[in-house]
Amino acid sequence: MSFNCRYLWIAWERQRRTIVLANELNSDLYLYDKVHKNWLCRYLFAVLFTIKNIIRKRPKLIICQNPSIILAFFLCTLKMVSSFKLVIDRHSNFMFNQPMSLKKKIFYLLSDFTIRKADLTIVTNLSILEKYIVPSGGIGIILPDKIPHLNGKKCRCIDKNKNNVLFITSFGRDEPIEEFLKAIKDIDKNFFFYISGNYKKYSKYITREGLNYKFTGFLKDEDFISLLSSIDAVMVLTKHENTLTCGAYEALSFGKPMILSETNTIKSYFNKGAVYTNNSPRSIRSCVNELFKDFENLSKQAIILRKEIDKEWNSKFISFRKCIVELSK
Repeated sequence: MSFNCRYLWIAWERQRRTIVLANELNSDLYLYDKVHKNWLCRYLFAVLFTIKNIIRKRPKLIICQNPSIILAFFLCTLKMVSSFKLVIDRHSNFMFNQPMSLKKKIFYLLSDFTIRKADLTIVTNLSILEKYIVPSGGIGIILPDKIPHLNGKKCRCIDKNKNNVLFITSFGRDEPIEEFLKAIKDIDKNFFFYISGNYKKYSKYITREGLNYKFTGFLKDEDFISLLSSIDAVMVLTKHENTLTCGAYEALSFGKPMILSETNTIKSYFNKGAVYTNNSPRSIRSCVNELFKDFENLSKQAIILRKEIDKEWNSKFISFRKCIVELSK
């Protein structure tokens, strides 16, 4: 039997942020993350999945994750002939720093349309709100990622005689992978680096394991958490000024000191427990040495920062929840 629910959350990609926020809101999460060989088939089945659940639930408010921009565009279009309100969790899907192309022009046309038509757009920081949401005529609210509460067994494969660093990466265009690999070539033998993520996106011919590094490949959640809990420090790098990296939140869940990129956005938010690099090989190498020279102090700062961010996030979430409740009336 069909019934009216207050709100539901729809996503076409699995992301920790979406799962956490849906749980915090006690919202039904409808996630379509099946893999199809043909991308057109995937979008067709994802659209049918979305329509089916909207008809079944008849929600007063829908929250959707962007990425996917296609999902956001579809729901904005559907909203024009339906009665539901729409909130889009946009975080960082803006094609930062990519060269202009036909694909990017189409993306921005879709992007501006979704920002204007959504009743509310969620972003992670003030810079994105001021540069992208307000100029496009959108209504925005800031809600960074929540620091996840992770628990994992220690990984026995870790050599405790080494200073172990986990480089969290998705091998995206914004990540200085080449610079990192150059940086660790001539680094002290006491350091060992684990590089997470699907390294085949970077190169099919890469040597998976060397004297001071190991590409882990894509890890299951429990294996990633186990590795994260066992290493000494976390490195998360980006070339994008407006990005708050998910890996930094994951590092703070265990109070790990961090090596981060020295963008204004990152330095203002992750302002303790970290050293900052300009992403050059020399700077990355220097930051690794600097972190372990001041390891105890930076570890203490990371724990303090975790508590401060938790408190700030709870305050922002209360404001966000009030907006959701008002929209869903």
